[in-house]
Amino acid sequence: AIYNGNVTTVAGIGEEYGFADGVLSSGALNEPTDVIELADGNIAIADSSNNRIRVVQSYVIPEKLKYDGLIHIIVNGELLETDVAPMLEKNRMYVPLRATFTKLGLNINYLTETKQYEVIVDDKLSYIFSSSSDRVIKHESGVNSELLIDNSVVSREGRLLIPVRLFAEQLGYDVQWDQANSNVVIRHTI
Repeated sequence: AIYNGNVTTVAGIGEEYGFADGVLSSGALNEPTDVIELADGNIAIADSSNNRIRVVQSYVIPEKLKYDGLIHIIVNGELLETDVAPMLEKNRMYVPLRATFTKLGLNINYLTETKQYEVIVDDKLSYIFSSSSDRVIKHESGVNSELLIDNSVVSREGRLLIPVRLFAEQLGYDVQWDQANSNVVIRHTI
C-alpha cells in the first residue's frame, strides 16, 4: 500500500508472488494493482493475476477482553480461558498445553506410566511432551523423530506450559504477539 509516498507491505512477503489465502504473513499476492480502504478499516486489494479481490483484516480483540496488564491467549478470534496464565520467559511465550491444544481441536492424553503428555493431531501425527526434557517426540506416519526445544517445557501450578510458536507453527497456525495489549494471537493460516 502507498500512504504519504511510503510503500508498505500489508499482506504476503514483499517481492514474492503466489496464490494463498490466510493471515498477513502467508497471504500471497500476484500482481496487486489497486488498494482501497473499506468503511470498517480493512483494506481490499485487487490481485490481478489471481483474478481476485483480497480483503486484509487486522485481528479483532474479543469484546469481553479489556486490557488488564495480564497476558491472554486469543485463538481464532476467541479468548481462551485458562486456569494457569501464560508466561513470558527468556523471550519465549509459554502457554498451557492442555487448554491451548484442546481449543485447537486436538486430543491430549496423560500417560501415567511415563508421566508424559501425548498430543494427538490425527491418526498419523502425534507429539509426546515431558516436563523433564527439552526434547519432544514427534510420531508421524509410524516414524518417530525428536524435536529439540531451545527452552524446555515448564511445569507451573500442576500444568505443563509449552513454547507456543514452535508447536503452533508446526501445526500450520500463525502466532503473533500483540505487545500493546499483552495478547498471544493464534490463528489458522488459511
